[in-house]
Amino acid sequence: TLQELHLGACRLKQLPVNLLRGLNQLQSLYIWGNLIEHFSNGFFLKAKNLRELVMWGNRIEHLDNNTLAGLWSLKRLELDRNSIEHLSSLAFRHLIELEVLTLSGNRIKTIHSDTFSFMSRLKILVLDNNQLKNLFPGAFNSLTHLTLLSLNSNEINHMPEELFQGLKSLTQLWISKNLIHSLRGNAFLFLKYLQDLNLSNNNLTNLPDKLFWATTRLRHLTFDYNKLSSVARCLFPKKIRLKSLSLIGNEIK
Repeated sequence: TLQELHLGACRLKQLPVNLLRGLNQLQSLYIWGNLIEHFSNGFFLKAKNLRELVMWGNRIEHLDNNTLAGLWSLKRLELDRNSIEHLSSLAFRHLIELEVLTLSGNRIKTIHSDTFSFMSRLKILVLDNNQLKNLFPGAFNSLTHLTLLSLNSNEINHMPEELFQGLKSLTQLWISKNLIHSLRGNAFLFLKYLQDLNLSNNNLTNLPDKLFWATTRLRHLTFDYNKLSSVARCLFPKKIRLKSLSLIGNEIK
């Protein structure tokens, strides 16, 4: 009847192959802060009722297509502060019920158009502090229930057209501390429910007219520490009810 298993900070290099045998009611597994590099395929096949898997602070370098097989009921997966460089298109195919995925502090460079294609129920996706440069068009198209997307502290220098097309439920978008130097006029066209946008600490020098005409629910907008010299009124529709606009550290005249 065990429901939680805590094995954090035990300096584990690997887990016994049969660790989960007989633990049919296990709902939460915490193996953070260890030295784990990989899991044998099929390791989680006995964990069909697992809801939460916390694996931050290990040495995991990659996820095979079947590493996470068996985790059909998983709701939350934390993989922060590992050494993951590549996400294959099938790595998350078993996580059809997942709602929260955190991958900050890895070495991920690219998000392909099919990386998250099996995760339609995902609500929170955190990719901070990676080495992201390339975000392919349609990378988030399947994430129709996503409400929070965080891409802070990466190396993104532009956002492809239709990048956010599928994010029809998104309310929070954080892309601070990147290298973005310009925005397309239709960059946020599909984000009709967006309420909080943070683009601070980038290299923006100007903003295209009517940039926020589709985001009428926008309430909090942050452009701190860019290179903006002005903000035109035509950026916003008349019916917008913006509560806060922050332009700290710009070159406003």
